[in-house]
Amino acid sequence: MTAIGDVIAEGREGKRTFYGWAVVTVENATRMRRSVRATPKLSNPYNPYHDNPYHADIDLHLAEGAERQDARIEHAKDLADRAYWKERFVAD
Repeated sequence: MTAIGDVIAEGREGKRTFYGWAVVTVENATRMRRSVRATPKLSNPYNPYHDNPYHADIDLHLAEGAERQDARIEHAKDLADRAYWKERFVAD
């Protein structure tokens, strides 16, 4: 996963550095009526470093209406509060 993060970071504007992940457990990701589904990214057979077999989406199930943006912010705050930091793996 570190190799995937490095490739993504290098491809971003300003050639960024990959430091690690904000990790959210499935238990925490599914609070507030959210759902989680595996969505592996395997779209580039010519460059497997752009693939991410570990990718998942968190669906917020937001209602239509004026409060949609407020609900999105509440979800973001809740997920950030429940996440923990995982440093990138450095091979010896």
